[in-house]
Amino acid sequence: MGWAGSGALVAWHDVDEGREAEYLDWHSHEHMQERLAIPGFVEARRYSVAGSGPAFLILYAVVDPDVFKSEAYLERLNNPSEWTGG
Repeated sequence: MGWAGSGALVAWHDVDEGREAEYLDWHSHEHMQERLAIPGFVEARRYSVAGSGPAFLILYAVVDPDVFKSEAYLERLNNPSEWTGG
């Protein structure tokens, strides 16, 4: 499986016990969709981690690392939705 783009955003994290379903709903139906709507974001992947350590690994591919300086990205980052910011 190939990887699109020449830049990436990588995050790994846990989710509070009992909130996994809410997290997956939010991440699948809001967060990933918002990020992929930003010009320059080309791919997103989420992995569940087996064993110890953070539960999720998130990867976003971008055409170029400069996407993270773009007005569109900074607008989303600095003005999260109520669901994201709450």
